[in-house]
Amino acid sequence: MKILTVVAFCLFGFSFVSQADLIKLENAKLLVEFDQSASEMWLSRIIDKADDFNVLDKAAKTPLWEIEFSKKDAEIKTKFRGGSAGEPIDFITRDGDIITIDSLSCKAEISHSYLKSDHSAMELTWKNIELPDKSPAEVKVTVELKDNLSFWQITIDSKSETYSLWKIRFVQVKGFTRENKNEDEFYILSSGTGQRYHTPQSGTIEWNYPSSCMGIQMSSYIMAEKQKGVFLACYDKDANIKKFHLSEQSGILSHYWEHYPENMGSISGKYRIPYPVVLGVFDGDWFEAAQIYKAWATKQAWCVRGKMSTNDIPKWYKETHMC
Repeated sequence: MKILTVVAFCLFGFSFVSQADLIKLENAKLLVEFDQSASEMWLSRIIDKADDFNVLDKAAKTPLWEIEFSKKDAEIKTKFRGGSAGEPIDFITRDGDIITIDSLSCKAEISHSYLKSDHSAMELTWKNIELPDKSPAEVKVTVELKDNLSFWQITIDSKSETYSLWKIRFVQVKGFTRENKNEDEFYILSSGTGQRYHTPQSGTIEWNYPSSCMGIQMSSYIMAEKQKGVFLACYDKDANIKKFHLSEQSGILSHYWEHYPENMGSISGKYRIPYPVVLGVFDGDWFEAAQIYKAWATKQAWCVRGKMSTNDIPKWYKETHMC
């Protein structure tokens, strides 16, 4: 068998993945798999175990995270642009050098370890990343499965005296497939009272949260014919500024959140995003996606007291006319 494998590789260029190259994270409902080579690791499958449905059936090798650093002495500027539906608004920019590292090209020492004996939680580590000033950096990603959802967090530890953490794009996922682009496949976005899209505008949707374009930290991709949906959210109780990104190219969807760390541009040492990014699979339509988000949102400080009619908001405020 080994001889046949070598011959096939030489003749046809096949790349055979052994069981050792697959990293699995699973519970009773969800299976998440990563492919790994000697110097790379990438998300390759998210599977609903109830019916073996893989929502990344056209998964492409794409960085799990992408991080921007800027020079600490560069000038920060406030800048507003855009504002129309679907067009991003840049709140701040920075003069000077911006460098970007990502999980595929950073030339790190990669490792993983399970945080629970049932393999439902894992830590992924990229160690000894070298920044342009030769200083080391380390990135750790933790993933935990709970029912049909996966919860992701990232920690960046930089020893650089020259560069400071600027932006983080995480979790980057590519491979949600749209084969027909028909009425049965669409995205649900939280613009205004909620909107339904069949294709991203100009191939890309980028909206800032919180804003009138994105009132809640949740979106979903619905495959109505299959009665399946992909849940995309951040469970951020403090409503930090972030950007939602969704794009489509050749029928394949890509998604990530762009995070803006507090004190960005002056962060040294270790930083951890203070909330999880949530990816999951569910049965149903937009209503079921909303129920998943509602189960978390109604426990937060800004929602836990219930409807305005039943809490302690002053009467004069409730009776104020609005248009």
